[in-house]
Amino acid sequence: LNRIRSDTSHIVALCCCSITMDPADYSGEHCNDDHQDNTSDNDPTIHQTLLNAEALYNDDKLLQAARILHPLFEKHQTSSFANVHRDILEKAQDCEKFITEIKSRRNEDNDAELSSDQGDDNVHFGRWIKQSTAKCRDRKTDIHYMLDKETQSQLSLRVDSVVEKSLFIPLLSVLNESELYTTWLPSWSLPRMGVRACDKICQTGRVSQVTALTIDLPWPLQTREAIISAIGVDDIAELGEIVVRIKCLDDVGVEDGLAHPPTVTKDRDEVVRIDFEGGFVFRKYESTGGCKDVEGLYTDESEAEKEGDLIMVSYQSKTDAKLRHIPESLLNFVLRNAVEMTWENLLHVAEEVRDGVRPLHAKKILDKREVLYGWLEERVDAMLA
Repeated sequence: LNRIRSDTSHIVALCCCSITMDPADYSGEHCNDDHQDNTSDNDPTIHQTLLNAEALYNDDKLLQAARILHPLFEKHQTSSFANVHRDILEKAQDCEKFITEIKSRRNEDNDAELSSDQGDDNVHFGRWIKQSTAKCRDRKTDIHYMLDKETQSQLSLRVDSVVEKSLFIPLLSVLNESELYTTWLPSWSLPRMGVRACDKICQTGRVSQVTALTIDLPWPLQTREAIISAIGVDDIAELGEIVVRIKCLDDVGVEDGLAHPPTVTKDRDEVVRIDFEGGFVFRKYESTGGCKDVEGLYTDESEAEKEGDLIMVSYQSKTDAKLRHIPESLLNFVLRNAVEMTWENLLHVAEEVRDGVRPLHAKKILDKREVLYGWLEERVDAMLA
């Protein structure tokens, strides 16, 4: 790479900057560090447990791997185990925290509270606010946001949408094939905003990779960039979920299998590195609103029930754009236009992939069917069983 330019400073790419997974470029396993654990050498049972955990980790079952490691780490000194085992536990803890947050109940009384607290300037900070319930491609989509109370500049987003099984693989391919983002992500000339570049830096697993994203923001705001690491997690056996955890990397280097960013020069002064974290959770949809949640997808509720193929897609993110405060005009544009339009485009392109009118995506799916998309088809069947 000439330049690791990336940006998630904004929510335009937020709704789709993530599921990065391209096994075609993946030539190794998650764990390749040497074992240096005296404990496992002395106890064949422990040694086998460690091997089982690594096998689960390499099969994208991070949380299952951590579950069998926890008892060992509680009984033995953690210094006795290899780095890969501590890495598994650390990543699993972060992933579990994210899952808890994204599945937690939002305050459904916000609208009523806002109407009674309109004179309070801080009413929008520190709690989830419902922005809208939209019909994105005939699918009910709830959009929530929250501004950090302390910084008043960190923006959190939450998007929940119901999709049918036939859209699952096309949707994941749209999210996964980051090299094709610029072919469908929305951009605006007034105000100037949109993805300038998106590059995959490296593949770290079958469903995990590091991506560089650069986004232009309206003048006089500087261009933002971020280096995003996405980890895919298959937890269907335990919780019936597929998770993609996304975080920004503070820096990358040779020890990560990546090249260091170039030295900052004058032409780099206009680029600001931002912080971003979030991810997706895919799980079987448990209806609370009946056919109202999927109006337009089926002719009647009985057909929807007969299909039994609905999937809840939940997205959540937190972005620190490195601003003292978010300009109100920019915040309004993001919440009222950019988020919904990006999600609408995401679902629309997924439909086109499913219907065979996106040849570039179709070729990617075909090329990676054996190692990725065929595997995903098996896993979604298990999730909906």
